[in-house]
Amino acid sequence: MSTEADTDLNYFLLNRTFESCALKYEDYVMPLTASYCNWTWDSVLCWPPTPAGAIIRQRCPFRHGLDPTRYAERRCSTKGEWIGRNGTSDAQSQTGWTNYTPCYTPEMRHIMNLLLPQRRHSQAERTRILEIVGFSISLTALILSLIIFWRFRSLRNIRTRIHKNLFVAMVIQVLIRLILYIDQALMRANYGDGGIGRQGIDNT
Repeated sequence: MSTEADTDLNYFLLNRTFESCALKYEDYVMPLTASYCNWTWDSVLCWPPTPAGAIIRQRCPFRHGLDPTRYAERRCSTKGEWIGRNGTSDAQSQTGWTNYTPCYTPEMRHIMNLLLPQRRHSQAERTRILEIVGFSISLTALILSLIIFWRFRSLRNIRTRIHKNLFVAMVIQVLIRLILYIDQALMRANYGDGGIGRQGIDNT
């Protein structure tokens, strides 16, 4: 069963606050012959009382990134309770969940896909791999430079001593970073990303 609310611009202007929504249905009496989901305000739209088992749709609001020609929807369970985001009804949560996903414009959908946790995680992993490779190359170059400084007597003077001390400090810094990153990689490989049982250094 599906119902659609009349949602033109005037409807949005008259139903854009909780107070206006409550005022609209303050005298509404629920039918006793069937179960209904009560009216609700989801902080964007006012949703009318809906028969149990029905899907109600309204035009998407006039907001940036949303297409007002499309429809948002809510579902009322057979028990007369608004269905939540996980697809189940919860008697303690009277507001339920509104599905605004169909409202997003193609540009907004593209942005949201780029910001998905899985995508962010894969990008972070690739960045970390590049860091490990870069630090490894830097460590190799620094060690070779120190060997050259210590190998050739002609380079043992006061001027090069400053460079040697700087290179030693950089080697220590790179080693610490590599130990942290490799530790994180090993812990993720052994325990995954669930966090249970992870003992690796994972605060950088």
